[in-house]
Amino acid sequence: MSIILWLILPQLISILLVMLTSPSPELSMTAGESIGLSSLYVVLAFVSSILMVYLIRRKIERVLRILIALIIAYSSIFSLFYIIPSPISIPAGALLAYFSMRQGTAGKVAKCVLSSILSYLFVSFFPKIFISIFLLFLAIFDAYSVFKGPLSSIFEFHAERVLRPLFVEHGNVAVGLGDLFSYSLAASSSALSESLPLLFIPVLLLNAGIVITVLMLKRTKRPLPGLTIPIILWFMGELLIGAFR
Repeated sequence: MSIILWLILPQLISILLVMLTSPSPELSMTAGESIGLSSLYVVLAFVSSILMVYLIRRKIERVLRILIALIIAYSSIFSLFYIIPSPISIPAGALLAYFSMRQGTAGKVAKCVLSSILSYLFVSFFPKIFISIFLLFLAIFDAYSVFKGPLSSIFEFHAERVLRPLFVEHGNVAVGLGDLFSYSLAASSSALSESLPLLFIPVLLLNAGIVITVLMLKRTKRPLPGLTIPIILWFMGELLIGAFR
């Protein structure tokens, strides 16, 4: 199974969830508020990256593993409980988190499901304007972080073994769980705001960017930002639809 299929699967799950339930965003935000909150999320991502680098440099890998496990467990349980507000969501979320920490096919499927339900949670809470700005900020931060920022330091320390739960690996290609979430968020956001066949425009452009990025990754055999090209192409698709609406 190609790595591309693993990157498309969470998008399909999140699109299906949106089409089945048609959630209405609970929050209403202005452009200024969206920029402010998106900036805060990016700062938190930056601080988290610095913390990971610090723990890896100090060889405190056990603490990092515990933090990763807690974040995945919380995300799984909270997201499932939001979608299915039932006591069964707690053990189901714990089981999802357990498999998300593992490798192999079960681990990949679990990461795809986790990414899709997290993106569904976001489109259920936040309006379109926030999601668009948030994803653009993440795309810019991803490029900086991989080439100049904290992630470049992580790659220098060859810490892939410790961070493996945060990646979907297939062959010699590894894609971050954050990338899967962002792809799913872009696709589910388009599914919520666009009807067929217009939905295909941003989603196809998103996946064209994913294919381009994976091909570049295989050719260069060095770390590359997984969000920059896909999200920019997706946003161009959204702008194209808006221009002719």
